[in-house]
Amino acid sequence: MTSRLGSRSKWFLLLVGLGLAVVIAGPKFFQRHQAPSAISKPKYEAPQDKSAKAEKVLKEQVNSLAQVLELAQQLKLNMERQVSDYTARVVKRERIKGKLGNEDFMSVKIRHAKPNASPPVPFSVYLTYVAPSGSAGREVLWIEGQNDNKLMTHQFGLRLSLPTSGLLAMMGNKYPITDIGMLNLANKLIEKGERDLDKPNCKVEIFENQSVDEYQCKLIQVTHPKPLPGLDYHLAQIYVDNQTQLPIRYAAYVWPEKEGDPPVLEEEYTYLDLKVNTGLTDTDFDPGNEDYKFPK
Repeated sequence: MTSRLGSRSKWFLLLVGLGLAVVIAGPKFFQRHQAPSAISKPKYEAPQDKSAKAEKVLKEQVNSLAQVLELAQQLKLNMERQVSDYTARVVKRERIKGKLGNEDFMSVKIRHAKPNASPPVPFSVYLTYVAPSGSAGREVLWIEGQNDNKLMTHQFGLRLSLPTSGLLAMMGNKYPITDIGMLNLANKLIEKGERDLDKPNCKVEIFENQSVDEYQCKLIQVTHPKPLPGLDYHLAQIYVDNQTQLPIRYAAYVWPEKEGDPPVLEEEYTYLDLKVNTGLTDTDFDPGNEDYKFPK
């Protein structure tokens, strides 16, 4: 619920003295183009506890991760069968090396891979940072298997091809651009669920009628009360849109340092203004697109 850069190119050698890390950090005083429209911070409510007398009440409680794992597998299957592409506004926030970063706001286009199509369609991503991100105006484009599998971006009037998992790619980002998107999120949930199935004292709660902006969602909340070897989160929340059955928000928290303190946010991703199967074409992932600002 995210813009991942890296480089060993000649431009790195040429510009390192000028602080090429700005390609990633993108401070406002280096913007070269007018930023797209701003994205508002997503609005959502914490789930009601079991004693709350309100419309948003606990619907169901189970004793294992099996139900969550089954749901994640169904979400993945539905997306593979029914979703070819989508556009969205994405808000992400991540803790990197112990420090919680600021929220990043992005406008994204994502096209799922269709290996059996003729010709085959690769997994494709275009994103641009928008206000209030400090990197507003920066664009990133990546097509799986093309451009030596490097992503493309631009800064200082230069078009740069950068390794997706290189040093610069991971600066300010927890995951590479290859992990972006709701389908990858479902895969991540399945991986975590299969790994944590045998962990004791896991509590799974399902809350109906939860809101994320204008979306009405089912919230699946998974809690591991105590840290155990192999566990990387204390509390995970997955919001599934009732209409599209897509996971539009994911948040994970780690254990607080002191008992009784609130859980500590580790990462969160929210997909807003979601439009599915819009008919994205190769032009949407072409740096020569007249709507984009990639140097010729």
